[in-house]
Amino acid sequence: MAFKRIVLWCEFPQRVDWKRLDRILEEAMYKPEIYVACTSYENYKWWAREIRKQCRNIREVNAWPVLAKNEGYWFSGFTSKQGIDRLLEYKNTKLKIDLEPPLPRFNYSNLNVLRHLIKILFKKGKNRHYLARTISELSKNNEVLVNEFPLPEFILKRWGCYYNTENKNVMCYTSLLKHRTLLRWWNFMMAKRRKAAMCSLGLVHSGIFGNEPHYRNVKELATDMRYALREGFSSIAVYSIDAIAKRSDAISWLKALKDFS
Repeated sequence: MAFKRIVLWCEFPQRVDWKRLDRILEEAMYKPEIYVACTSYENYKWWAREIRKQCRNIREVNAWPVLAKNEGYWFSGFTSKQGIDRLLEYKNTKLKIDLEPPLPRFNYSNLNVLRHLIKILFKKGKNRHYLARTISELSKNNEVLVNEFPLPEFILKRWGCYYNTENKNVMCYTSLLKHRTLLRWWNFMMAKRRKAAMCSLGLVHSGIFGNEPHYRNVKELATDMRYALREGFSSIAVYSIDAIAKRSDAISWLKALKDFS
């Protein structure tokens, strides 16, 4: 069994040695599709040109719009209308929209995240309907992949972190807990209930906080990929190409992805 589609997120393109990565991809005989974090449409076009110029083994470069950290970084009903309007720059572009509450200002720990989620549990994003209308308008001319948490819909709708679409990705990250069986079951159960077209696996290395728990080895990624296949997912996303590039054994991670392609 294999996936029909595997995409790789790219959150920190500025940290990647793209020429070195090109050599590793060549050796692995793997040509991925990526979504690159970008602060504007012009920033996306610049990164797309630079990556294609330096790394010919990247098959496709799509957009992942993000905001400045002080604006919340991700998109939600808490985002200002001016911030939401920036999505409309991306016309005729394949993109993913990360629907998450604003980036919290604390050092990462699972306990801090839990406290934060409880704190905002009953808050409503005042621009949640405006964001939904904007995504709807954008989807008329774009292939829009919406990225969501594996949380109940009523919570996500209150935050403006939910959008009703078939082109949905749900984050099924298991690396965040040491004992993953229950977390894996919950994440995939929520993704299937949401009828998501795709699920995200990871983390291969730490993300925006800089210290999130991540896979210890490539076998853990392979375990999650096998689980996703058993749960009926034909497409996955993996966090991330820049995380893989940080690993000393980057080629083994790329070969694992190829084995499931």
